[in-house]
Amino acid sequence: MAAKEVYEKVVSCYDVESGSIGQTTTSGDVPLITIHTAFKQKIATGQLEQTFVRDHVIMAQGKDLATGAAVTSLPPVPVAKVQARSRSPSGKYLFLAYEEGNVQYVELQGEAGTILRCECKALHGAVYAPGTTFGSISWSALEDAIFYVAEADGKRDETTSWWGSDKEQPSGANGLSTKYEAKLNWGEGHSSACNTVLFHLINKPEVYQGVKPVLPINNHPDLVGKTVGQVRVVDFQRVVFVAWDNGPASRLGVQYCKNRPTTVYLFDRFDMSLRALSEPYKFCALEPQLSPSGKHVTWMQYAVGGPHGKACDITVFELADREATPSIVLPAATSPEDVGVYVYPTAPSIWLNDTSFVVATQQGALRSLAIVSIESNTTTVCASTQAERGTWTPLYVMDNKVLAKFTTPAQPCEVKLGVVNSDESDFVWHTISSQTALDLKWDIVPCTSFIGDTVVIQPRTKPTKTVVVPHGGPHSIVSADFYALYASFALAGMAVVMPNYRGSLGFGNATAGSLLGKCGTQDVQDVIAQIDECIAKYALDPTNLFVFGGSHGGFLTAHLTSQFPDKFRAAAMRNPVIDIASMVYVTDIPDWCMVECGLEECSVSSLTIKELDVMRQASPLPNVDKVKAPTLVLLGLNDLRVPPFQGKLWFDALRQNGVDAHLFQYPDDAHPLSSLACESDVFVNVFHWFSTHSL
Repeated sequence: MAAKEVYEKVVSCYDVESGSIGQTTTSGDVPLITIHTAFKQKIATGQLEQTFVRDHVIMAQGKDLATGAAVTSLPPVPVAKVQARSRSPSGKYLFLAYEEGNVQYVELQGEAGTILRCECKALHGAVYAPGTTFGSISWSALEDAIFYVAEADGKRDETTSWWGSDKEQPSGANGLSTKYEAKLNWGEGHSSACNTVLFHLINKPEVYQGVKPVLPINNHPDLVGKTVGQVRVVDFQRVVFVAWDNGPASRLGVQYCKNRPTTVYLFDRFDMSLRALSEPYKFCALEPQLSPSGKHVTWMQYAVGGPHGKACDITVFELADREATPSIVLPAATSPEDVGVYVYPTAPSIWLNDTSFVVATQQGALRSLAIVSIESNTTTVCASTQAERGTWTPLYVMDNKVLAKFTTPAQPCEVKLGVVNSDESDFVWHTISSQTALDLKWDIVPCTSFIGDTVVIQPRTKPTKTVVVPHGGPHSIVSADFYALYASFALAGMAVVMPNYRGSLGFGNATAGSLLGKCGTQDVQDVIAQIDECIAKYALDPTNLFVFGGSHGGFLTAHLTSQFPDKFRAAAMRNPVIDIASMVYVTDIPDWCMVECGLEECSVSSLTIKELDVMRQASPLPNVDKVKAPTLVLLGLNDLRVPPFQGKLWFDALRQNGVDAHLFQYPDDAHPLSSLACESDVFVNVFHWFSTHSL
């Protein structure tokens, strides 16, 4: 099968975007539930990305869903792309946020169509979707108010200029024009996030219908210089939310960074009181979640500073107790054997009932679900999600049920409904939506000489080439998940080796922290050992090795091809870190450059020549003269995390040394290189590049 045909087949597998569980009703005496899902799908041939919604009716076969169920799926319905979408807990209403003709709207739909449509340009800008750093949508108990997070600058086009019309003349407090003034933002993936505000759409016909800010929350003295988000409704009077500290100068990036100081607050809209639930800005406290009765709130709590990825504590707080302090019900994992919750976003709702909730736990490359009881202070990993190996992700939890996504490296997205068993230790599962697995085999190889593992994907026939894919981060993880790009390589006949070296998540914080000060040495040595173990285990051809990494994986690709110049026949790198000493001055995460090199965090302007030399020596650039492997360099020109000049440094040096190298620049992409136009071009080019340079 040709490369384009392979990619077109794999990328057309749909992925679930969101899901919710409707209220249980009855048909006669038979319980039934409606499941609401939204899926996204890519069509490579037409370069199209589309979203469709689909409802599924679950009817019990017996006295309840735990004894059996029949699933009826209704036809999928294509929908327009929107900024944010949320179904109400009862399933009766749908909230939408979108831009139309450069005007911002929010809309409430019911069973008979549109109930309320509000133009919001004078109030706010784009609405942040659930699952994004700041975004959330939370419904009041009566579903007559929807709380959400939006960018404050609704009149973003109405800037002032000394040389414009009379109405454009500056009138601000400092007397300066605003047309060209920079707005401080939150970096990669959040370049338009400057000033967030909490709003609510109210649907009380007898009182008020429309959009209002949650006043005076952003004018509160404790919130000056803060960014707010992740709002949850306790009741119509009170909300819980998260505030990030903006700092005095340029803000550090928050994308993939679970180490920024935040605070979880409780705000009472009637008496205007603001109460810090977590210790103010001592931790990175994220994802507050309220129990069904509103009695308890829980959040994920990470240590501030240090590695950007790490295991977190799960903390619970009793709202009714004015003297209460947070208590940890699940401590951060320190070793590979511990139940560890890392950087995975929680579902919009995680509570099974008033005393227990569901989290995803990563142990090595496998992700399972666990039930945490605040009554017994215990955590139970669900045996069913360990037995069916892969990656489990909770989508929605309610009334002792969980809607979850399940994938493996060969299995595209499946959606399953789990009904809790009698002792609340596991779930009885019903498949809601499934796709045919790809004809691939996969495995997880534990490391024999250090803590780590390797995910390996292979075609059914013996592969003639092997591509090594070191992950980025470095404090992230290659889970046993479905990756369309890498599944495409395997379906096209290559073995794909994805190492989780020391520094990866899923093995406890001690292992993750062991890489600090050893980047470019320990991680490189680990990857080489993992490659050799996989070659021996699966009899892979050691003379037909290729390497393809992005970000820190690109950093490793550069190190691997320079430290082991005869091991790889060709390479490709996406937005690679090449010279940390120069990157530190322009990246949105300068602290990363210091911490990963074993240095203390400080202001960039105070870095010493000695510290910069430590960064330079940890970088691949000093060894570029040793590289022999023909190399593709793939760059997103909007990358604020690893600016494009980093990859260009490597490309120019390779060309000057006579190494065959090509530079690709994607003008509409940033750090992930995730657009369909980019990813489809990258796969075909890299596949042909490796095929051309194979034996």
